Amino acid sequence: MLNEQEKIGFYSLAHALAQSHQGISDEERNVLVASAKEMELTPPHVVLDVHAACATFLSNTSKRVAILELALLALVDDDYAAEEQIILNEVVSAFALSDSQVSRVMGLAEAILAQYRSGKRFIES
Repeated sequence: MLNEQEKIGFYSLAHALAQSHQGISDEERNVLVASAKEMELTPPHVVLDVHAACATFLSNTSKRVAILELALLALVDDDYAAEEQIILNEVVSAFALSDSQVSRVMGLAEAILAQYRSGKRFIES
């Protein structure tokens, strides 16, 4: 759902978020790899800073895609660190999202992860 510039912007934001604290966890790495594969994106040679990456998103739809995927990345390892919160807050501010939209996206991310984990447990049992 993202254009090429937005894909680079998303990769940059995801990279910044994942590396913001104690390195990239295995769960975060899996999400990054899956996201890049889904977007048919090879990691760009240039990683944008958070401000420049946010500026690549022009439509509300692409902003919502990005924030949902970033929320999933932040929550996937059950360690929503303060450094991740800072980056997500910068993105929320740049995207001009309301508190209710942020609450909704975090709830959606938690629900998606819960369903994924439940399905995984079912398959592996």
